[in-house]
Amino acid sequence: MATQMESSPRDQAWFEVDRVKVEPGVWRWYPHRFAGAVFSADFDEVRRLLPSPPLFPVRITKNRALVMAWGAHIPSVGFEPPYLGFGEVALIAYVSCGDEPAPPLLPMVGTRAMARFGFGGYMLMLVVTNRVAAELYKTLAGVPAMTAALRVEQRLESERFISESAEGVICDLTVKTDGRPTVDQSAADMSFFAYENGELYRIPVGGSGVSRCRYGRKSASLVLGDHPLAQRVKRLDLSGPWVAEFQPDRQFWMAGTPERVAARTVNPPPPLPTLSQEACHPLVVSPTPGVAFDFDQGVDRLGFDTEGVSSGSALSDRASRTN
Repeated sequence: MATQMESSPRDQAWFEVDRVKVEPGVWRWYPHRFAGAVFSADFDEVRRLLPSPPLFPVRITKNRALVMAWGAHIPSVGFEPPYLGFGEVALIAYVSCGDEPAPPLLPMVGTRAMARFGFGGYMLMLVVTNRVAAELYKTLAGVPAMTAALRVEQRLESERFISESAEGVICDLTVKTDGRPTVDQSAADMSFFAYENGELYRIPVGGSGVSRCRYGRKSASLVLGDHPLAQRVKRLDLSGPWVAEFQPDRQFWMAGTPERVAARTVNPPPPLPTLSQEACHPLVVSPTPGVAFDFDQGVDRLGFDTEGVSSGSALSDRASRTN
């Protein structure tokens, strides 16, 4: 049984389960299927969506930035034992953090340069299938999310994610799964950036998994719908993809405490369109053609009052300040 914690805002994590306090640092995304693709986008349009300075898009050419779209079906998230499940689609901008933009192709010049220029990701769009998952992201990573239905089609040659709500189709992402196998350790050195209440935070994350990478325009496709969130993404003028990645057993976790980025003038990003916050949308998984089932996300079974779910401590309560 899950209930909201009644401790002070500074001590509050998010909620407690069977009187066990859940600290944000112990949350992890257990093995799940992940598929994504890297696209190029208009540099100025991406920058317009960032708190910039100090964040700048990572460039592939003078006027084109790098972004990544992904989808995931996550059967279990939490601590021991895990219990929450959901699906998601997302779009992040690869960014550098500093007074000026970093050199083009930053992810390809080595980890030392990535550390020097503060390489990371900034969420431009996040859609999940239930409100508990939305509050989880808000609490742990300061990321606003909307809720919508998701259909996942798992095929031998591809992974497809179709997200839609009452306002319309958001996106239809297909990623080829037959790329070259490689061990992915990139997430172990990566950070996400979040903007909350006028301040910028760096959030270290970790991850692991065996990837299958495929290069070129035939590696993936992304079709944007008529939802207001999709219209916002269309203005980025996406092209590509450059590379696609499929991980059948990806793991992901919070790797440390949020850190405040040193105080400086930060231009706030524009607000997101009005976000749906319905309690729980269908997550339909189709493992073979002609067969589909509704995935149990654990929200009702665990007694969550999804209409009353609220975040725990803000990032500012957990953050340390960096120079």
